[in-house]
Amino acid sequence: MTSLKQLLENLKWFDITFLSRYYGLDRGSEITLPISIHGFALPFKKELLLALALVPFLLLALTLPPVDPKLDLWRLPILTALGLLVYALIRKRQVKAHLGIRVDDNANRHIVVSHSGITLPKFLTGRSTAMARDEIAHLQFDWHSYQNSHQIERKRAHGLLIKLKQGQQYRLSGMAYPLRSLLYLAIFFDYPIIMQENPPPRERLGVFALGLGVTVLLLNLFMVVISP
Repeated sequence: MTSLKQLLENLKWFDITFLSRYYGLDRGSEITLPISIHGFALPFKKELLLALALVPFLLLALTLPPVDPKLDLWRLPILTALGLLVYALIRKRQVKAHLGIRVDDNANRHIVVSHSGITLPKFLTGRSTAMARDEIAHLQFDWHSYQNSHQIERKRAHGLLIKLKQGQQYRLSGMAYPLRSLLYLAIFFDYPIIMQENPPPRERLGVFALGLGVTVLLLNLFMVVISP
C-alpha cells in the first residue's frame, strides 16, 4: 500500500460503475455522501421487540379460513412481505430516535468530504463544525479481500477509524457508512491514510437480520408443506 494513488485505478477496489460517479472530480470539489439509517444496530432488546411486530401478520396468515388453494399458498408470503415493510418503517424511526436524529435534520444523515476537511454527523461527533484536514492525525481503513459471485478477487474497506491530533477517535462501520466512497475521496484529496488488512467483524445487525430472514423463510416453507 505504498502508492495509494494507484488504487484509484485499481478495479479490485473500485469498479467502472463506481468510478463513473467521480468523473470530473477536482481539488475544489465538495462531496456529500448519504448515511444508511437502516445500517445502525439498535440494542438487542429493541431489535427483538421490533422483530415481534411480524408475529401478528404471521398469525393472521395461519388463522384466516381457506379460500382457494392457489390463493392460500401465497397468503403467508404476501402477509410476510407486508410485515417486513412495516418492520422496516418502524425500525427506521426507532434508529433515528436512538441516534437523536430529528425528522427534518438532513445534516445528520450525511458526510461531507472536501480537500479542506470532513464533516461528520453531529450524533457521532457531538459538534456541527467540519474537522479541518490539519486536525486529522490519520484515517485508518480496515480492509479485506474476497471473491465476488464470479469468483473474481475484490477488495473492500469494512471499517474506518478517524483519529484526530487532539486524541478524539470516531469509528465508522461498513453497515452504515459509505466506506468505499470515503476511501476513494480520502486518497484523492491526499488525507493521511493507514491501510490495515483485517478480517471483517461479525456485525451484530447482520447476524440478527440473517436469523430473522431464515426464521421467516422456514415459516413460509412450513406453510407450503401443510397447505392442502
